[in-house]
Amino acid sequence: MTGQTANFVDYLFLLLQQFAGGPGPPENNLMRFGVPTAMWAVLIAIAWQRQRGGNHPRERLLLWGFGFGFLREAFMFLHVSLRITHPEVHETHAFLALEPLEHALALVSVVVIAGAFIRYILDDRKRGETYLAVGLAVTALSYLVTAPWWSRTVRALPGLQFHQTWTAWIFHIAAAALITAALALIRRRRGWLRNTVALALLFFLLGEVIILANFATQRRYAHRICPIGNTLHILAVPILGYVYLREQGLEKRRAEQGLAAYRDHLEELVAARTAELTDTNRKLVQEVVERRRAEASLTELSDRHEMILNAAGEGIFGVDLEGRHTFVNRAAARMLGYDVTELVGEPSHTTWHHLRPDGSPYPEAECPLHAGYRTGAVRRGEDQLFWRKDGTAFPARYVSTPIRHDGALRGAVVIFQDISDEQAAAAEIADRTSELAVQATLAATISRSLDLDTILNTALETIVQALDAEAACIYLAEDGEPLPVPRAFRDRRGAGPAAHRRWADLPCNDIIARALAERSPTRLDHWVEVQGMGPLALIGVPLIAKDSAVGALAFAVRAGNHDLQHPDHLTAIGQQIGVAVDNARLYLETQRWAEELAALHQASVHLSTTWELTELCPQISREVMTLLGCSSALIVIPDDAAEGAIRIHTAQAVAGDHTTPAITPQDRAWLGHLTRESLPLVIAGDAETDDAAASSALPASRRERWGVRALLGLPLRNTDHALGYLLAMRATPARWRGDEIELAESFADLAALVLAKAQLHYQAERAAALEERHRIAGDVHDSLAQTLSYLGHHVDGLIESAGRGDAAQVIASSEIMRGVLDETSQQVRQLIRSLSAKPAPPKSLQALLQETLAQAASLGAPALSFHTDLQAPIHLPLEITTQVLRVAQEALANAEKHARARHVRLTLAQEAEALVMTVSDDGLGFDPTRSATGGSDHFGLSIMRARAARIAGQLTVQSAPDQGTRVILRWPITDVRGEHPPSAGAAVEAETALMDEVR
Repeated sequence: MTGQTANFVDYLFLLLQQFAGGPGPPENNLMRFGVPTAMWAVLIAIAWQRQRGGNHPRERLLLWGFGFGFLREAFMFLHVSLRITHPEVHETHAFLALEPLEHALALVSVVVIAGAFIRYILDDRKRGETYLAVGLAVTALSYLVTAPWWSRTVRALPGLQFHQTWTAWIFHIAAAALITAALALIRRRRGWLRNTVALALLFFLLGEVIILANFATQRRYAHRICPIGNTLHILAVPILGYVYLREQGLEKRRAEQGLAAYRDHLEELVAARTAELTDTNRKLVQEVVERRRAEASLTELSDRHEMILNAAGEGIFGVDLEGRHTFVNRAAARMLGYDVTELVGEPSHTTWHHLRPDGSPYPEAECPLHAGYRTGAVRRGEDQLFWRKDGTAFPARYVSTPIRHDGALRGAVVIFQDISDEQAAAAEIADRTSELAVQATLAATISRSLDLDTILNTALETIVQALDAEAACIYLAEDGEPLPVPRAFRDRRGAGPAAHRRWADLPCNDIIARALAERSPTRLDHWVEVQGMGPLALIGVPLIAKDSAVGALAFAVRAGNHDLQHPDHLTAIGQQIGVAVDNARLYLETQRWAEELAALHQASVHLSTTWELTELCPQISREVMTLLGCSSALIVIPDDAAEGAIRIHTAQAVAGDHTTPAITPQDRAWLGHLTRESLPLVIAGDAETDDAAASSALPASRRERWGVRALLGLPLRNTDHALGYLLAMRATPARWRGDEIELAESFADLAALVLAKAQLHYQAERAAALEERHRIAGDVHDSLAQTLSYLGHHVDGLIESAGRGDAAQVIASSEIMRGVLDETSQQVRQLIRSLSAKPAPPKSLQALLQETLAQAASLGAPALSFHTDLQAPIHLPLEITTQVLRVAQEALANAEKHARARHVRLTLAQEAEALVMTVSDDGLGFDPTRSATGGSDHFGLSIMRARAARIAGQLTVQSAPDQGTRVILRWPITDVRGEHPPSAGAAVEAETALMDEVR
């Protein structure tokens, strides 16, 4: 292994030692035991929550397993902490004697977790309990064997370590054996759960094997082996947590699939019932047609084919004008319960048609069959009951056809059929159709709103009407237990508290409890009477959503109106209402989240209106009072001007309603301590809920002086230091709800972010001011200083010309100086405007050049145009941008004043590693080689060259008389990126060239 590879490997093992511990200083093991302690605590919380949500035997075992793991890791974390902080406590015999207990806790944790998953994965309770019994027995035996011996040994040999003795071998060998046995048991199953648990157990096993290897090598390679083994032990814990993450995802997917399947089932059921009705109607129509054909045939063959009549399945008989049977086929006699001989010659009406359905006498004159053979009219129907010999009756479909001979009425032939089964089937179809209609109506009504009260009242109104109920109420449930008072109540006269009082005697709580316990529709075994309405039946239906009871429905019906023949119909109604209640609760929770987010957004908008701390801090106090409904608030900000000093800003809800806290030196010290330590504080002002530490933080004297009873304190922290501390106070004792604390913590994060931005803004303003001073100094140097130097030389020449008496030269020099003074005055005014203008947001070089052209056009410049092939925006440092724009302005001014151009074109391009700006015009042009004596335009060219030199660039002027002028500025891109700033020598050379030209 090369030296570099060895160093890298050593570096990796150093990282493992810092994370997973091992040989070395005790503090190396803080992360080793602290991280698993936190992870075990998270697993305990998840297992506890799942156990509370239902009967989960696996979670009960896992709670014990996770708890033992947490106790072991917490014990070792305390062990290491005491070694660091109180070495003398760690070295005591009593403390060292606890090491067998630590190993026993670790072994019990693994055994219980493995046993829980063996029972769950194999679905074998006996095998899981056997494994647990063996594992716990081995653990107890190991502890009983090692603990007494170690307790005596550690007193005799204080320097001896537990892991250096045979006692540690017992625990690690037992752990390895038990984990191997668990892996062997669960290998019979397949699936992600088996694989995940096997991976976690394998990590535990490898950790134990590595520790045994360390013992076997007499810890010669402990600095390598121990970090690896400890890392495997730590990684096994989050792998167990993955089981819960995966199971929660699978449970959610199964719930969604169940809902979709139920919806599809309802649609299929409606389609099936519709198809059945259609088929029945088709059959009825077909049967009527067939019966008509049969009637015609039977009328023609009745006197000649008695054998055929007896073979017919329908009942057929003939009557004379007196209503006596002339013939009866065997089917008719069988249906009526007589022999054929008992009916022939007997009166038909008084024999089997003498009573109405209610048992009252049926006069023959009102009988439609009698009217048929008396009047000769054809009679048919399905509304008559035929009575058997034994006194029972059956509904019949009949057709009475007159018999005529030679035009004279001789009697009638009656064909009838027992339609009991057909009516029962039709009634069943009607019931099912009615049930589906009720469910469809209920779904349509409760789906129109997400308001819980609207859903419940609408559902009760539909149930009272559709189920013919006298009264109905809905109880909501929390954690599977019904609340004592119904959330909604309705009877046939109305809804609300008045209806509830009218039916207060109904034992709704009993039926609700039974329905929730049995998880199915149920009915009281006895009848109840309310306000003289007679006996009523009370029926309870659980409201189920996602396999959980969210409440129950109770409704009262008159005796005999509802006998629970179709409980699946009521179950479907309960599930519909349960899903609607669950959706409404989810909507309310989502709405609350949305309101909190909106409040935080509004607070963010308010806090973004200023970056001044003197305005921002009171604004933060006011916003937290608005969010939490507090009477006052206080924010503490560390004072950067003095170490340990603080600044305090207070606010109150209404002037005069609450006294601003009077801050004493002791209060300032306490607030400073809270700010520096970033300690959260929750005080509800209730002795039963506040702990001693919270009460001592806000004693009675401070409460009276500040006028507060409840207090919530949150630190305002940046990533690396404390920015301040926020206190929200209430004048009355009130417990802080969990959502209020979460909202306050979110606002504290927002306030900390705003404070950090305000500090950054302050620093940015200082930097911008410094940068602006440098820019102004450069502008003054490039314009005013050079102009004054130029004018000084002209003044010397003017004095010499005046001494010689050369008046023409004096006038010429004066005109030149006046022109220079005018241009300088314009530059000074432009500089003043730039200083008084508000800082503009950063713009690209292309946009700034276009704005320069627009400004020149507004002052009466010739036709201007801009062209560039550079698509990407170019952003330059302020110094370079200023010099480039000044050169462009000077070139445009020269084209307007001196060249008298009609068109000016400005282009921007890139050549190799340089940017090139060109200003070309079609004006008069000039000779660049001509002497610059007395030429103010050439003085402007000198200034442009000086500006080019400040950015390490080069200015080129191409011109000839009557040929126009091209001013080309080229500067390197490296300067734009800030890699090679322009040297001081280049600026000095430009200034020297300017002075030479002036002379």
